[in-house]
Amino acid sequence: MNTLEYTLRFTSDSLLKVRPLETAYLSPDEILMYKAGDEIPISAYTPNLQGKYIRVYLDEFDTRSIETAPKQYYCFGNDVEIVLTATSRGTEASQQYPPVLPPKVDLKVPYHSQLNNKEHPVGSCNVTSVAMVLKYYGIDSRSAQDINNDVQLEDVLFRKTEEWDEQYGYTGVEKTRHLPEFLQRLLREWGQEYGPGKLQNTTFKNVTTELEIKQHLAQGNPVIVHGYFTDSGHIIVIKGYDDQAAVWICNDPNGKWLGYRGGYDTDASGGDVRYSYPDLRAVWDVDGESWCHFPLS
Repeated sequence: MNTLEYTLRFTSDSLLKVRPLETAYLSPDEILMYKAGDEIPISAYTPNLQGKYIRVYLDEFDTRSIETAPKQYYCFGNDVEIVLTATSRGTEASQQYPPVLPPKVDLKVPYHSQLNNKEHPVGSCNVTSVAMVLKYYGIDSRSAQDINNDVQLEDVLFRKTEEWDEQYGYTGVEKTRHLPEFLQRLLREWGQEYGPGKLQNTTFKNVTTELEIKQHLAQGNPVIVHGYFTDSGHIIVIKGYDDQAAVWICNDPNGKWLGYRGGYDTDASGGDVRYSYPDLRAVWDVDGESWCHFPLS
């Protein structure tokens, strides 16, 4: 009888391995093969390791020594589901992984176009996306006078990155606004000073899954993503998804993307635009990288 808390169920033919390495680097005795439909009891699990693995524990263990627990293995998150053992044949609510998500999420993220920016409108998708997210969380560093004078938050952020360019010696083509660590810094510093104290748990990942994005959105948080919507790369905000239509709901500061690299209708609004799952995946998940900022208060 399975007395452990969870049941790991394989949804396709797959494996467990003792280390999260490519299978070619493991010996046969470090791999356990399973068929679709196979189930095994586990005592605990840690999802989303390296963007694709789940670490599972086959025996009960002392939580004080979890890193050295016996029978610790890794599986591919896309090949399994995890349910509570007591209700593994019961209702959908018993499912633990992947989390049961709502079929549609659409967060009320305000739309900002980069094309009317005072500061470098053709190259400020980055700070414009950050500005949209900051405004969503109610964060704005502008004074009443700034607002009366039509000063845009994204232009304020751009000027801050120019200060960093000078401070850190970014005098060439690459600027601090192009680098994830500085966009992360904008989110955290503005959240700390003008939040106050918001967005300090914001994270960045350069290898991400679509499931992680949906989970973050379902918790009420937008996501900033980079992709090759243009030849040089472009940054947008994902503010929701619709599984029935198989689309991401986005705020694109450059207008409406036409579904192929370099294709844009810049006369159209990029607010609340829908991009299909496969179209976005083709320009976002490129050469093993799929980077995202996950703002989190």
